[in-house]
Amino acid sequence: VKNVPVTVVGVLSPKGQSNYGQDQDDVILIPFTTAEHKMLGVAGAVAAPSASPSPGMTLAAGTPLNTAVLCDVNGSCTPPPGTLTMNFPRAFHTAVKIPSGAPNNGGKVLLAGGYTAANLTTPTVTAEFYDPATNTFSTTTDITTGTVTAARARHIAVLLDSSHVLIAGGTNGTTDLSTAINYDAGTAATPTVANVGSSMAQARSNFTGTLLGTGNVLIVGGVTGNDTAELFNPSGSGSFSNTGRVSTTSTVEDKRGHTAMLVGGVNAGWVFVSGGVTGSGNGTASATQFLFKPGTATFTATANLRAARSSHAAIGLSNFNILLCGGTDGTSTLASCERYDPDLGSQRPTASMLERRKNFGLAPLTSTVLEQLASGGTDASSTTTAETYNAN
Repeated sequence: VKNVPVTVVGVLSPKGQSNYGQDQDDVILIPFTTAEHKMLGVAGAVAAPSASPSPGMTLAAGTPLNTAVLCDVNGSCTPPPGTLTMNFPRAFHTAVKIPSGAPNNGGKVLLAGGYTAANLTTPTVTAEFYDPATNTFSTTTDITTGTVTAARARHIAVLLDSSHVLIAGGTNGTTDLSTAINYDAGTAATPTVANVGSSMAQARSNFTGTLLGTGNVLIVGGVTGNDTAELFNPSGSGSFSNTGRVSTTSTVEDKRGHTAMLVGGVNAGWVFVSGGVTGSGNGTASATQFLFKPGTATFTATANLRAARSSHAAIGLSNFNILLCGGTDGTSTLASCERYDPDLGSQRPTASMLERRKNFGLAPLTSTVLEQLASGGTDASSTTTAETYNAN
């Protein structure tokens, strides 16, 4: 394996293709520490290869960074040749990959907004592209129009089609925003920006936007004391409309710092909303979870998290389970993980991360073993390691 001699100690029984059509029998399993020592040349390591934070991740001191690193399909994260830096430091910004089929800028990653200075009080209107073909960042059109001029952080950016990105909400540093723009990143080489036909009904920050199969976007959370969700319809110049409360009980599920993602399996197309904080001030970590059904535009409660958490990460697995890791319970940063099964509506424990993390990312690895990569994030001290999760 990679010109390194290994000993075969056993052969697994055939498993056939996965749900994604992957040949699960074309796999070599190697103990992690053995792979590190023999394949990667890492001596005495327990965690995965170390890495700098993801582009714009903040250190514990609260200073936005402009550094970036690349992680390969094996989960190895190292700086590429030369220095890879963004044009601006960023934290709590957005990153959207423009599809390869776009007429222009296909395959590039659009980075927009975010805080640029210490103490996280000064957002920016700037945007830039990362071009993986050249490993470079370049500035591009600001996220403003003639009438929508606010800088923003903790906003959402949702890819609507091969070119257009909905950028909405967030905070200008002192006030939460309800405004939104349609950012055309792919029609022309230089992006253009247009007003959306209406603003959101609520000013929102630290919330989620999820693209539905209908082409609409589900907006959840981000408003203290209000748990009304909204739908964005991109038709024409675009418009927002209320779609009812997240909770149907007297409890106000005014979530912030939660996760929301589409589910697969028998309930494919539904949206799974998990955790976050609720209540006044900084809020209290919540264990509640909900499913949004686009067909009826309604929310229903589902199994609670085993541990209340916010500022965590979520990602779908090949068996349609959803992996939820890290975050904070309001007192401590968490390393624990758990899995939600959308077919059964059940929650169960799984292996914990090696490090405690919040405000971090999970990304799929596309090597022959389906794994997830956890990278960056913050704890009492800055977290610059990466690690992999194997769902098998």
